[in-house]
Amino acid sequence: MLAEPDCLSKTLGLILAGGRSSRMGVDKSTLNLAGVSFLQLAINRFESIGIKNQVISSNTLKGALTDRLIDKGPLAALDAVLNLPEHRLANVDSLLVVPIDMPVFPADSLKQLALQGREQHSACYFQSHPMPFFIILDDNFKQTLNGQIQSNDRSIFSLLKKLAATEIELSEDQISQHAFYNVNTPEQMQQVKQMFPC
Repeated sequence: MLAEPDCLSKTLGLILAGGRSSRMGVDKSTLNLAGVSFLQLAINRFESIGIKNQVISSNTLKGALTDRLIDKGPLAALDAVLNLPEHRLANVDSLLVVPIDMPVFPADSLKQLALQGREQHSACYFQSHPMPFFIILDDNFKQTLNGQIQSNDRSIFSLLKKLAATEIELSEDQISQHAFYNVNTPEQMQQVKQMFPC
């Protein structure tokens, strides 16, 4: 079941598309599954659960949010979000983060993540998988992120642990449907096309 209108209106959707794609050899945002680009798949998933306010993090895509920090991985994208113009964050209280290279992650699982995080007013993620994740944009998050950046620890898992994030147990469907399948190489791209043919 997808989200009701305005259910997640205060949650900002962040698409991480800033990786170097060195193993893939091409920008992963341009890859496509069943004729739809990975970037559009991520946008569509957010829209299907009622998240219209979205930001794409990339140093190469035109119009995307660029990093202020060098070699900080996804932490740089989080930092960039916190430094968006004030009007972009005026009605935002939380952040739902998805990587570009998980093209088959189910929309209903994204909704589950966001709703549980909002209900508990807590950061959360799925068991043993740091991506995707949900975060409350409060002072504790800002201070924790800043401290981790200064310590040169780029780990999202480490950030989530410091935020005392809730770990959500995986369902049998999420496991059987390969929800967390990650595409980083041409071989993995071929595998995902075989698992999810047109």
